Amino acid sequence: MKTKWSVRHRLKSQEQSTRLEEILEVLLANRGISPQNHHQFLHPPHPDTINLTDLGVDPKQLKRAVKLIKNRDRTPNVNPTVVVYGDYDADGITAAAILYESLTAAGLNVWPFIPDRQKHGYGLSQAGLKEVINKHHPQLIIAVDNGITAIDATRWAQKQGLKVIIIDHHRPLPGRHPGDAVIHSTQASGAGLAWLFSRYLSQQLNQNLNTANTLELAAIGTVADMVPLIGANRSLAAHGLTKLQTTARPGITHLIQIAGITQAEIDSHHLGFHLAPRLNASGRLENAMDSLRLLCTPDPIRAARLAQGINRANRLRQDLTESLFKIASDLVDSADKPHPIVVARPDFHEGVIGLVAGKLTQQFWRPAVVISQGEIFSKASARSIPGFNIIDVLRKIDKLMESCGGHPQAAGFSIRTEKIAQFIDKFTEISRPLLTPDILSRSLNIDAEINFSDISPQLLDIQNLLKPTGIGNPSPTFSTDNLIVADLKTVGRDAKHLRLLLDQNGIQFPAIGFGLGNLAASLSPDRTVSAAYTPFLSTFNGDTQIELKLKDLKPY
Repeated sequence: MKTKWSVRHRLKSQEQSTRLEEILEVLLANRGISPQNHHQFLHPPHPDTINLTDLGVDPKQLKRAVKLIKNRDRTPNVNPTVVVYGDYDADGITAAAILYESLTAAGLNVWPFIPDRQKHGYGLSQAGLKEVINKHHPQLIIAVDNGITAIDATRWAQKQGLKVIIIDHHRPLPGRHPGDAVIHSTQASGAGLAWLFSRYLSQQLNQNLNTANTLELAAIGTVADMVPLIGANRSLAAHGLTKLQTTARPGITHLIQIAGITQAEIDSHHLGFHLAPRLNASGRLENAMDSLRLLCTPDPIRAARLAQGINRANRLRQDLTESLFKIASDLVDSADKPHPIVVARPDFHEGVIGLVAGKLTQQFWRPAVVISQGEIFSKASARSIPGFNIIDVLRKIDKLMESCGGHPQAAGFSIRTEKIAQFIDKFTEISRPLLTPDILSRSLNIDAEINFSDISPQLLDIQNLLKPTGIGNPSPTFSTDNLIVADLKTVGRDAKHLRLLLDQNGIQFPAIGFGLGNLAASLSPDRTVSAAYTPFLSTFNGDTQIELKLKDLKPY
């Protein structure tokens, strides 16, 4: 399937300095940043200046949450327990770590708990709560990065005499949540909400809960959960990344070393593609408590051991994902039809079905649901494409499911195995009219068409002003026409990647196209092409040069 290019701007200025100013104006306008907000976007304020009420959180619920924490049982010789109930992805792990450390600093007897994917299922559940009660006998449960859809589990916990605080950012169900305090906003990640609540609690208790030293955790969760990096999220990510570049947390420094990252240069790409997948891996294949222990331990020896174990789990996760993706892709009807993908097998490991669904979505450019079939109950994970809100579609048929939750682009649910066939029919029926030709056509938004003469260290400086980049604030993408292929070769396993030397009027830049090796057959030296790319600074064997990361290539 060909990708449609949408070039948003063609430069008008001729002088180099004016063209650079114009490029910055274009980049900001393309990201919806109005001129009066340029300074705040380019210089994001510290998260200390952001209030939860700015994100739509009900101030009455905040006061209730603080009151529940303040008014815990103070009977002599009783040390009441608070359990922070997190989730097994990087956002839920970092959110739980933030609250665990903050509440411990406040003098509470706190235990963190991350559910086991296979034993307890997703989020706040009776199975997870029963284990928490048996182990810790808590008075208060604080569910973070989960719980907003766990109505039955919340009521069950309250019947056991527990108070329940919910801190979550997922899409809620209709009606009022029964939690004793509900801190909810879709404008931040779970870790972001946890950090902002910890800071609010610090103010209300008039105590130093050390939130400055958990800001790097908030950055990891914010980037990992792929929330838009604008507004509060941009502040959390930007200032948290600065903290990460100098953090002395043994677990994080060991994980950075294992990932082969230079700590002082760490950015949002490293978080999203190197650190977060490793933190996720233990929850996918083993138990995510090891990732939480890694983040919180002050012991360098223990941190090194935990980091090595998590890295091993990540390698297993990569191998398993790749093998199951090959099986799943063979099951897909690849005909160009307006229908979603649904594949189900007993041997689909539920820890990686979300990753497999994501790869299917990218391969076939259709919403994808991958189901791990069990004898009685099955687990499913769904991923979508822009313009198709998958959680809204799933909610229309949630009566077929045992539970369901997620975001517009990613969701998960559990279902009785006997109902899978009925689900496929209903899901396909609802989805087909929504999958219009426009939605099913890949598109590439290009910020501006430029010349190779515009590519300079000064242009890279302008790009750096936009960092951290990610969802809602993508890395700049430029295009250039009438380029000559001066040299080409394929690299990587199975010749998967494409390496070129591109020339425009004697100005040459090396280019790398990850996953574009299949284009080599349509290219040859001296062939004329148009390229869409992001310039970046590459260092190899001590030599530093500007290269182009190809997004797409069109031969003439």
